[in-house]
Amino acid sequence: MNRRSFWMAAFLLGGMVTIATTSVAQAPPKGKQAGIAKDLADYVQEGRKMGLNEDELRSNAVRAGWKPNVVDDALKGLPPATPNQSNNPDRPERGVPEEYIIGEADVVGVVVYKEPDASANPVVVRADGKITVPFIKDVVVAGMTPAQAEKMIATKLMPFINEPDVSVIVREVHSKRIYLVGALKKNGPVDLKYPMTVLQAITEAGGPTDFAKRKKMYVRRQENGQTFTFQFDYDAVLSGQKVEQNIWLKPGDYVVALQ
Repeated sequence: MNRRSFWMAAFLLGGMVTIATTSVAQAPPKGKQAGIAKDLADYVQEGRKMGLNEDELRSNAVRAGWKPNVVDDALKGLPPATPNQSNNPDRPERGVPEEYIIGEADVVGVVVYKEPDASANPVVVRADGKITVPFIKDVVVAGMTPAQAEKMIATKLMPFINEPDVSVIVREVHSKRIYLVGALKKNGPVDLKYPMTVLQAITEAGGPTDFAKRKKMYVRRQENGQTFTFQFDYDAVLSGQKVEQNIWLKPGDYVVALQ
C-alpha cells in the first residue's frame, strides 16, 4: 500500500508524531491551490475519490474543524479528482481509493457490465474473507484492492462470459474502525467510512462529558509492535490552537478521554 492510500494518508497527511515531535516538510501549493492549506486540500481530494458529493465533503470538513468559508474556498479552488479510466463508460466508481484493502464485514457490490445475472449486489465479506458470486460461487476478496478483486473475478468468469467487464464497488466500510473510550458521551467502535480527525471523532461521540479532562485526552495507536501516544487538548484545538494535535486517525486507534 503506497502513500496515496487513504488509510496511509491518515498517517502522512496528519503529520503523525510521537511525543518527540517530528514533521514532514511539504512542498508549497501552486496555482489555484496557493491559498488552500495542504491538509484541507488532501482531505477534499481524498473525499472526492471516495465518491462523496460536495455537500457531504463540506459537512465532514466543517465537522473536522475547518471554518466553513475556508472549506468553501477549497471546494471551489481545487480541481476534480481524476476519475477511474475504463472502456465501459457506465462503470460505477469503486467508492474508495484505489489502494483500499477490502476486509471482513465490508459490504461490496460486484457488477458485471451487461450481465445482471452474473452480478452480486450487495454482499457482505464473510469472516473467511469470501463472498458468493453467481457462476463462480465463493471467492476470496479480503486482502485485495477492488481492482485486484475485479481482475480475479473476471478471470474466473471467462468460461461463462466472453470478456467479462467487472466492477467491484465498496458500498460500506466496516473492517476499518476506531474506538472511543472514557469520558465521552458515546463509547464504542466507529466505522472509518471517510477521513476522520481526532476532533471529528469526538464530535461523532457527542463531545466530552462534564467530567472529562478536556485538556488531557489522547490517541493510543499500535503500529509495528509499538504503542504510540498522541496528546490532545480538546479546548485548545476547538479554539483553533494546537491544530497539529488534531491528527488523522488510523484503523485501530483508540481515542481516550480521562475523567
